[in-house]
Parts: sequence; C-alpha cells; structure tokens
Amino acid sequence: MRNYILKSKDKLLNKGRIFSKVEELKSYYNSSNFNNHKNDKLNALLRYAVTNSSFYTSYAKYKNFDEIPVLKKEHIKENYEKFISKNFEKSKLYTGSTSGSTGSPLRFFYSQQKKDIRQAELIFFNKWAGYEVGMKHALNAIGSYKSKLKLFLQNEYLIDPSKIDKHFLIAFKKIIVDKNVKFYIGYPSVIREIASYCQQLKLTPKDFRLKGIISTGEPLDEYTRELAQNIFGCKVLSRYSSLEFGVLAHECSEENSFHLNDVDYHIEVFDLEKDIPLEKPGVGRLIITDLYNYAFPLIRYEIGDLAEISKLNCKCGKNGRVLKSLNGRIVDSLIDSEGRKLSYGHINMLMFPFQDKVERFQFVQESLTEINLKIQTKANPNQFNDLRSHLINEFGKKIKLHISFVTFIDAFKSGKKPFIVNKVLKN
Repeated sequence: MRNYILKSKDKLLNKGRIFSKVEELKSYYNSSNFNNHKNDKLNALLRYAVTNSSFYTSYAKYKNFDEIPVLKKEHIKENYEKFISKNFEKSKLYTGSTSGSTGSPLRFFYSQQKKDIRQAELIFFNKWAGYEVGMKHALNAIGSYKSKLKLFLQNEYLIDPSKIDKHFLIAFKKIIVDKNVKFYIGYPSVIREIASYCQQLKLTPKDFRLKGIISTGEPLDEYTRELAQNIFGCKVLSRYSSLEFGVLAHECSEENSFHLNDVDYHIEVFDLEKDIPLEKPGVGRLIITDLYNYAFPLIRYEIGDLAEISKLNCKCGKNGRVLKSLNGRIVDSLIDSEGRKLSYGHINMLMFPFQDKVERFQFVQESLTEINLKIQTKANPNQFNDLRSHLINEFGKKIKLHISFVTFIDAFKSGKKPFIVNKVLKN
C-alpha cells in the first residue's frame, strides 16, 4: 500500500523521476553493457556551470575535464553565493550542511530534482540489505523532525542517539522488539551499543524480526558487524554516503564489496600530495563530481576521504568499480613521530588485541607530540599494562601518550562518536 502511494505521488508531483532513477540504477548494476554516457554528462555539466554559476566562469579556459582543478571546502565556504546557479531561486532550494566531522560544517544547496535522485538512491540501495518500500523500519537521526502522519506513511521510527545510556537502550530495544521492526539504519557506534546490550540480555535472533541492517556515517568494523549479525540474525551492510552528495558506494550482501555509484557521480582518486590523478592503483584522495546537482555544481570536489578503487567481477553479479579500501576521513588519522598519517583502519587493528576488554575508545591528538587516549571499559586497568608499550612502538618514542579510563565517552552534537579526533589536522 505504501509503495503504491509513493509511486503515485512520484508520478503526480515529480513526473515519475524517483522511480525512473531507480530503474536506471537497476539497469546499470544488472548489465555489463550499460552505458550512462558519463563523458557527455561531464561536459554538459561543465558547460552549464561555466554559463550559469559565477564561480565557474573562469573554467571556460579549460579545454577538457582533465584540466579542471580540485575544489576545496574552503573555496565553497568563501564563495557560497557564487556557486548557486542563476537559473534557480535560492529560496526554493533545499539547504544542507555537513556534520563538521572534518572541521567546521559546510553548507550547500540542492534542487528538487537532486532531492528526488537522493531518494531514489536510498530506495535502490536499501533493497540490497533487504528493505522494501513501506517496510517498518528504525532510523538513527539527530535533531530530525517528522510529523506523525509522515512517520505513519513511511512506517518509520526515528531514534535520536544524542545521549546513549541505559534508558536509551531500554527504549530502543523495546521499539525493535515490541514494534516488530523489520529494518534498521544506524551509526555503527549505535549498532554496537544496542547489539552489546541485547547480548547482555541474552537475546537471540528468535527475539527479533529484522531482515537487514545498514550502517552509515562512520566506518563499520568487523567486530561490530559480526556482533550485530549474530544477535539480530540478519545481514549488516555498510553504506558510503555523504551529505553533500548522496550514496557514493554500497556493500553487496554476497562479498561485502563496496560497489561505486558510477551512475550519479564521477569518482576519481588523486595523489596524496599533488592535485593529479593517481598514475598507478593505490590509496589516494577521493575527488567527486556530482552529475546532477545543477543548482549548486560541485565539480572535482575533495570530499576528505582516502580510498583505493579497483575493478571487480563480484559474485553478486555486479561487475565494475569498487572501493578496495576506504581509509577514512583525512582528519580521522593520527600522526606518528615521523610525521606519517596512521589511518583509522590501522589504529583499529592496533586496538584489536584489547577488543574484548574495551567498550569504546577514542584517540585525541592534541599536538604533534601529544596524544590522549580515552578507554571506556569495565575491566581492571591492570589488564591494559601492555597497551602503552604496544602503542608507543607504533607511534614512536617522541610521542607523549596519556591514557585515561572512563565510564562513558560523550558523543558529538552530530550524535557520532569518532574514535579518532585530530586537532592538529583540523587546525
């Protein structure tokens, strides 16, 4: 019924744009011969931006797309108005902003068409984890409001994880169990909290009706994935998305491969130091071009993540480009005594031997020579006697490491709990 209502609304108000995009995505991933004419779309976007967005006026000098420079966040912050296309009224555009996990928040705008495309991406990729339109689901969201009617029509329960304590976990568990929630989208840190709580209650998959879980907003570690899958009895897939764009990549259920959304975005990997594409496969900076946000064009935008891209003939039947590795936000790295950046994946592996004793940890790099580590644990601190030497061997002896044991690590205003905060890179 809800699926019928959404399709009718889309046909009436949006000329069927949402479900047409769903079909386009489906065609791309189901066919090795699909051609989405990306070069034509890139050239059309560039021509439009040069003519209609004053920031890009100077780009008329570039003869081909490969010559276009990298767009930094500071460029946008300093030129908000110049990015807006003259063909759109600012008052009629949707406004968005990043959570500020990579520094100060970034404000941006997008059109109704782009909003519809983002919704289509969610409908399409959610299905990979078992979601069907109208299915009863729970969603982690901070400061979000929807009317009771909208929540009813979407069959949705909004769960605000701003403050995670026992009362929150009791209420959350009650919703999932008593309301027979079939699908859950949340931050990995929250997924881990609720899964751990249900494990303490000795709950099993028989106590839940969940068909799938999607983690988003933070890196999903394998410990959290396996814990949640064992407790809830369903697949946990990770989504790589951003507030600036939408769904950039999504894991499949067969191999957990991160398939790129090459339909809606042009995704490149650049050298770590130079503003040029990588010549050989390897880890580099992700550079994104949105093929459809004509109201606020973002062309060769550096999103702030490090990744490696490769091609894969996946067992799921979807062939093409995948994220071979996603090393995380550039600011979500630590700097060792030699000036090298240690990614969150590496830090997570360093902490893995202590995983059973640690509920949560957070590194805060105060300076190039000082790192604070908070450990949320119920274990005796004496069980971590080897931790300091273990970490110093990796960070270098010039690093002053302060370790404190706490009962709770507070979340940011966004509701996220990053396990690495680098004040050096933010400054």
